[in-house]
Amino acid sequence: MKVEVNSGALADAVAWTTRVIDARPSNPILAGIRLEAADGALRLSAFNYEISARDHIEAGVDESGSILVLGKLLADITKSLPSEKTSGKSTFTMQLMPNAEYPDLPSMPGMLGQVDAPTFIQAVSQACVAVSREENRPVLTGVRMQFDGDKVVLTST
Repeated sequence: MKVEVNSGALADAVAWTTRVIDARPSNPILAGIRLEAADGALRLSAFNYEISARDHIEAGVDESGSILVLGKLLADITKSLPSEKTSGKSTFTMQLMPNAEYPDLPSMPGMLGQVDAPTFIQAVSQACVAVSREENRPVLTGVRMQFDGDKVVLTST
């Protein structure tokens, strides 16, 4: 795999994607972040059996491919990259993890609709008032989203 990317965009994508990686994952392979380069994009994904994170950035893809590397290490490296537009080349050697052992991420559902950001933020803020802060009952720490035609109902308890 060989790609050329904007260092700032890469750092942001890696930081966002690695948020789901646990400090001490139950399976060491879940400490990884998968990088897939193809069709002018670099796709990043991470998974911890409860939630998954996916992101993609524009990339000049010289050689397509897929690799799995330690997520937190990649995040540390990308934070240290210069953010200028023409920062030059950077080379790092990282030990690869076995890509074949990484679990398949759940498939994403199709798009159901679109809502403007201020309206969505307001609805989530109103629903989050009742969300439990206790981790021992995870079912009470989320917001249920129910879709009915052109309406979206957010519920929490």
